[in-house]
Amino acid sequence: MTRPQWRTEAVLRERIAELEPDEHGVTAGLGTGETLRARHLVAADGGRSPVRKALGIGFTGETRDGG
Repeated sequence: MTRPQWRTEAVLRERIAELEPDEHGVTAGLGTGETLRARHLVAADGGRSPVRKALGIGFTGETRDGG
């Protein structure tokens, strides 16, 4: 999702509750009941990504805990 910084921060506070991909992009349902539509979703949330799992995208390789 490409959004202004203030909007991105608001989305993160509101929490993405549901993701629905299709051939044209992804719809993100927020915990507030609002929905956002985008052609692309970039999930930079790590090897155990809840976003990747929600979209059914597999992971090949290893994950390592930091620390």
